[in-house]
Amino acid sequence: MVYLLSTSHLEDRIWFRDDDDFKSGMNYVAIASAQCKVIILCFVLMSNHVHFVIEADKTSCQLFIARFKQLFSTHLSHRYRVKKFLRHNTCDIRSLQGEESIERAIAYVMMNPVAANICLAANGYPWGSGNCYFNACPAEGVRMKGMSARKRAKILHSTASVDGSWLISGNGFILPESYIPIQKVERIFRTPGRMQYFLSTSSKARLRTESEPHLLPSFRDQTLVTIISDLCISLFGKPSPASLNDIQRRRLVNELHRRFSVDILQLARILSIPQNTIADILDQG
Repeated sequence: MVYLLSTSHLEDRIWFRDDDDFKSGMNYVAIASAQCKVIILCFVLMSNHVHFVIEADKTSCQLFIARFKQLFSTHLSHRYRVKKFLRHNTCDIRSLQGEESIERAIAYVMMNPVAANICLAANGYPWGSGNCYFNACPAEGVRMKGMSARKRAKILHSTASVDGSWLISGNGFILPESYIPIQKVERIFRTPGRMQYFLSTSSKARLRTESEPHLLPSFRDQTLVTIISDLCISLFGKPSPASLNDIQRRRLVNELHRRFSVDILQLARILSIPQNTIADILDQG
């Protein structure tokens, strides 16, 4: 069976604060899939949620997402001293019946970053498998085989045993081409044109084309997190939003909204403030 796995969207925080978090997430996808013996056909890591299309039985899918969240939660705990970050983050597991259902699910997953106005095409987003299919340029990387256990652990942030044939990218994460059955996915779509058709007609594509561009985030969450730190220092002489008083926090919200056109949903995620509180601040100006 093939399943679409989608975690719930966190409204007032983000999974991945910077590229190092994304790299760890990419590695944990590979490690968890190997440990749980599932076949990942497609996936994407977004700021506040993740999606996977997986071939396995439902129990294995449940074990995979639990293992992935466990690995990434441990990473967050070690790096940020955050405890139980994903404990209550639920995951919807939906069975896909028929080849066209699988095609539409893969297109839905791949178009997430396009719908979020992060990139112009699915293959332009690095934190997922969007660039794997019908790509004439073979993936280049360094094979895990021959690396010392110490070096592997340093790169992967894990001591888990991994396939020696897997490739590590120059940026330090396991390339999805190492474990995703690319030819199998390409056989499902049959031609690049057919895949492009499903990408362009997916619900995520419609969301992108039917929405006004100014209503969508223009900056990635991770970019804004860095901007916030700079704003706190320049405006208030404080290191972070946590050190601001209520008046300063209100000004920060309004400055982000005015300067960078950040909407309520994105403000809530990057500032860890409830959406209704953000709405009240913006209403009061």
